[in-house]
Amino acid sequence: MNHLQYLIAIVFCLTLGLPAEGSEPRATQPKLVVVIVIDQLRGDLVTRFEHEFRDDGFRRLEREGALFVNAHYSYGSSETAPGHATIGTGRLPRQHGVVANKWYFDAANKSGVHAVTDVDVRQIPAKPDVNAPGASPRHLIGPGFGDQLKVSDRRSRVFAVALKDRAAIFTSGKRPDGAYWWDGTTGNFVTSTWYRDKLPGYIEAFNAAKPCEKLAGSKWNLALDPFAYEGCHPVEPQWHDYLGLGAAFPHALPPFDAANPRAYLSALYCTPFGNDLVIDMAEAILRNEKLGSGPAADMLCIGLSSNDLVGHYFGPDSIEMKDMTIHTDRQLARLFGILEESVGMKDCVIALTGDHGCTSTPLLTQKLRLGGGVLDLPKVQARLDDQLQGFFPTPDHGQPPHTIVINLDLPWIYLNQALLATLPDDKRREALRRAVEVLRGFEGVNDVIMADDLAGPMPSPAETTRYLAWRCYHPQRSGQLFVQLAPFWYKTDDKISGHDGGSNHDRHVPIYLFGPRIKPGRYFAEADPCDIATTLASLLGIEPPLDASGRVLHEAMDSRP
Repeated sequence: MNHLQYLIAIVFCLTLGLPAEGSEPRATQPKLVVVIVIDQLRGDLVTRFEHEFRDDGFRRLEREGALFVNAHYSYGSSETAPGHATIGTGRLPRQHGVVANKWYFDAANKSGVHAVTDVDVRQIPAKPDVNAPGASPRHLIGPGFGDQLKVSDRRSRVFAVALKDRAAIFTSGKRPDGAYWWDGTTGNFVTSTWYRDKLPGYIEAFNAAKPCEKLAGSKWNLALDPFAYEGCHPVEPQWHDYLGLGAAFPHALPPFDAANPRAYLSALYCTPFGNDLVIDMAEAILRNEKLGSGPAADMLCIGLSSNDLVGHYFGPDSIEMKDMTIHTDRQLARLFGILEESVGMKDCVIALTGDHGCTSTPLLTQKLRLGGGVLDLPKVQARLDDQLQGFFPTPDHGQPPHTIVINLDLPWIYLNQALLATLPDDKRREALRRAVEVLRGFEGVNDVIMADDLAGPMPSPAETTRYLAWRCYHPQRSGQLFVQLAPFWYKTDDKISGHDGGSNHDRHVPIYLFGPRIKPGRYFAEADPCDIATTLASLLGIEPPLDASGRVLHEAMDSRP
């Protein structure tokens, strides 16, 4: 071999070890998985206002990660508990069993069973009534992604924090290392004996500093110049007064009253200050638990719940909702700065979504001559009870009529199951068909499905109402009737808008993915938040949670070795 051939051979061997043109160095295994759920983050909020975001919040997630803009929950129970359980498990409410925020078993318990209420555990620190039940994921059927992460490597740790108990509890699975939520009667972050018998010292210190009380008198100021909100719709002033925040910006928190803190804390909850508290606590967990510093991937779930109250009390098209979204963008930037410093963003996998969307308030849609209205639930209940009395024996003289309708917690209507069970099957179905006729006679009711018709194989998506109902039906927890409201209709409530009708506005959320193997860009393929757990599992190279029904969002994934 001459000298030239020798040199060519050396160069050839060296080039074998170089990456191909246009390729990136192989990504390291992520150190931390961060799941962020922004309550009532309707999908259009991050696209309508994106031109006013800064570069290091939502924009960073899309610039360096992926945004799925056509993501919808594929079931009709658009509420906080089902949404977080679906994100956390990758399963539908039909599978994980969390069909609503509450469900109602019998006439003796008209207040219902909250999805996270657990009579066998107690809150830590204890409530004033030490016998009051605590909260846990006991009602969640099957494991979550956090549980699967710990199965895959026992050194992984999982934590969650949110204002709402169900937000922290259901995103983190059955057995995380810690789940903390905000007690709206004290302003403290709490947990329950399901997780531990005592708060960690750093959380006790956080509570002892009384951060909520220190915010008394603070003002929620506009984040942008006033002209930036000219496209928003004003809200009737009386809804501002309900929370004591005033009728216009700046919205000032009321004074703190130690003898009656609930009113003050409710007002705080409905401002960006609520999310600030959660991010402060998330930082405390990150640093004190040293997440992302161990030999296996850890997980932190963060629930920003204040956005939900803003949407309910001011509406999704209000100045307040736009400003809340702008503040959330800046809060995310602060969170990402904390992650950069404590772990390194290059070592994080982040998924961000909403637990449900929201329908525009009927007060607005009527003004715009788009229709809509408010379904009078007490009137519906009285009419149903009256029309169904004839199916049962007449009560003895002097006895009150039968209690037939236990609760109308839309989309589900719960009837007295014990009373229905006294009827022959054909008579029972006749009574239910009569209930359907009565309900369909109300303006604002788009469709009604009997639970009897939700057994068997999944309907076609073309059968919209039955498809949405089937996917959130559980025979032991759902009501006997599923109601889908007409466009722009809401129910009687102390709020002006919500997400109980099963419309695409109620179900529309964004999905952001960020981390190694994520191809940056905006994606228009159909997606579902139940895809998140399956996609995270694929990114980490582990099994998805048991029976997860979501698909891998492969459009945004780099498949190169």
